[in-house]
Amino acid sequence: MEAILPFLIKWSGVFVSVLLLLISIISTATAGVTRYEKKMAKDKDPSHYIMRNAMSGVFIGFSILLLGCVIEIFIGWLALKSDTQRQLIAIAAEILVALITGLIFFFMQRKALCERVFVEGNTIRYQASFGKPEITAFDQIRTVKKENSEDAIHAKSLTIRPNAGGRFKVKNTMTNYMKFAEQIERDVKLPDLTKKRGRKPASEETDETND
Repeated sequence: MEAILPFLIKWSGVFVSVLLLLISIISTATAGVTRYEKKMAKDKDPSHYIMRNAMSGVFIGFSILLLGCVIEIFIGWLALKSDTQRQLIAIAAEILVALITGLIFFFMQRKALCERVFVEGNTIRYQASFGKPEITAFDQIRTVKKENSEDAIHAKSLTIRPNAGGRFKVKNTMTNYMKFAEQIERDVKLPDLTKKRGRKPASEETDETND
């Protein structure tokens, strides 16, 4: 035990981080680019396009994972000359840091590399980071919530709610966002939810004023 303990103090957190890194890569590789996406990528129809997240999420997640490794090594270095009880606490702390940073990297990588929106004319196929794709259409959208703007083109993000239920979000950092936002403005006819109860339409108010 005394021979193994110094090794665990130095490298237990790093080992867990590397293990989670490998699990994340394998998981994403098996659920990454599908046959459907490959087929869509070759499609020359301008009304058929793919929306992807920015790759910056992968780099940010990996940076967080590396920072976690540095913290784990630092904790181990501080605990080397401590008593056994504090060394065991240090090992637990290293593993906890590794789990937190590893899971952050895992989810950020999955979101960047697995979340997709496929548009084929009127049809929308949303593939979340996990699970099966949801299929809807522009003429089946019930509501569109626009963040920080009254129009879809300048919005920071769009939260789409189809008639069949559920919802998904597209951000303006995704590829082909402008094309999607323009199609939302053009093809989605939503009721005017900004009118207050009891207030008459502007045309009626104008008629009464003229009388």
